[in-house]
Amino acid sequence: MVQIHHSLGNAIIFFMVVCGLWSFFNYLRGRPLGPSLSGSLVIGEILIAGQGGVGVGLFLFGFRPAGFIHLFYGLLAALTLPAAYLLLPDEEDSRQESLQYTFVCLFIVGLAIRAMTTA
Repeated sequence: MVQIHHSLGNAIIFFMVVCGLWSFFNYLRGRPLGPSLSGSLVIGEILIAGQGGVGVGLFLFGFRPAGFIHLFYGLLAALTLPAAYLLLPDEEDSRQESLQYTFVCLFIVGLAIRAMTTA
């Protein structure tokens, strides 16, 4: 289970980098997020939730992270996309929305990297 948790962490980093670049290219082209990228962000959130579920299972079976800050990073990563969806204003300028989600994706990448270093 530890290997699955670690592999999901790597997948989240890779997937969110791809989503961040995709969103940035949409920004450069002046396009909105679109349904494909929005769906990909939902898949990314499912990956994060799945990793969190595996992490809870590991915790219950006695596998503890080196520091509890690891749990904070995981919880923050899980809440970032829903919070961005709820808190970011619906932009009239679709370019702006694409740029905002670029930074959200890269923030999640940073959280995932920090979570891996504190495990």
